[in-house]
Amino acid sequence: MSHSSQANILLVDDDEAFLGFLSSVLRDEYGHRVVEAKSGEEALEILKNGRSFFDLIFLDYYMSGMTGLDVLRWLGEKKNETPVIILTGAGNEQIAVDAMKLGAYDYIRKEQIDIQHLGTEIEATRERHMFRIARALEEEQTKEILLNKEAT
Repeated sequence: MSHSSQANILLVDDDEAFLGFLSSVLRDEYGHRVVEAKSGEEALEILKNGRSFFDLIFLDYYMSGMTGLDVLRWLGEKKNETPVIILTGAGNEQIAVDAMKLGAYDYIRKEQIDIQHLGTEIEATRERHMFRIARALEEEQTKEILLNKEAT
């Protein structure tokens, strides 16, 4: 497996056993740096203090208190562009769709997590994010050019 650059990942899940499992896989198998949050509220604290930059957020949908969708909405309000992959249990496809509408890049069903696939998923998400950023920059530059033309 080709390992690309190390990513800073925020992993948000209130199931501590799962959190520990996924965290160690991301660290040991892929060499990523992982910050863990055991609730939506804790995730917001970490994101608000701004000391860490994240390449990717794994976000459990179903948490007591703030749900994954709440966290997604907050990210949207704050114009935080960090790509999010929603973690969901079985039968939550509708939730996944709602999450995508709120800007999530993808979703993974917890019981179907495949270690190999996880690496591919992270890579693909980071590439899509880079592409999205590049495209947004291009659109900005095009707007600037048009505005400059109108101004002259």
